[in-house]
Amino acid sequence: IENLAAKTSYKLRMRSTEGEEKSLNSEVIDFTTLDIPECVTPTDLTASGITDHSVVLSWTADELNLSWNVRYRETNASQWTEILNLSETNVEITELKDNTAYLWRVQATCEDDVVSKWASQQRFTTELDAINAVGISDLTVFVENDMLNVVNPQHGLISNICIYDTAGRLIQRYDVNTTENVFIRMGNTRGNIVVKVNGVRETKTLKTVVK
Repeated sequence: IENLAAKTSYKLRMRSTEGEEKSLNSEVIDFTTLDIPECVTPTDLTASGITDHSVVLSWTADELNLSWNVRYRETNASQWTEILNLSETNVEITELKDNTAYLWRVQATCEDDVVSKWASQQRFTTELDAINAVGISDLTVFVENDMLNVVNPQHGLISNICIYDTAGRLIQRYDVNTTENVFIRMGNTRGNIVVKVNGVRETKTLKTVVK
């Protein structure tokens, strides 16, 4: 007997026939169908292979999962982009914006079109597009009140800043990875210094004095 409702009580009785003759009905038999198995939510959500415009999303699935739905969006957006009925536990997403944070989550589909809960949303950030990155050609430096000011008017990406004395000895190195102005406390450093600022596509070297 097929197409019964899940988790439902039924009554059944039977009789036999031979030609036009029919037996009496059997005693009533009670039975209850089982509940539909839970559709387990995917786990271990991972974002890998991140570039400036793409990412590979993957997850661990339950053996009863049949397919998966993925949603993703920029962190400051309200509308999700959906990819439905995936047959594999990973998907490559392309045409993303560079240097942008995204949220994503995944849902499983099981038998009888039962779906799982959405997994807790995860976050990834695409890399900066080095080809189209803003440069640091207009960058300037000066020292005021024992603070080295690295002025970045174009908001180019600064990867790190190295400070040398005039003999070429490294005094300090700072990994900043920012597109904003940078402020560095000079401490006991005095005299002429050389400031080497490393960007994405270029390096700028400037001199200043710490009094």
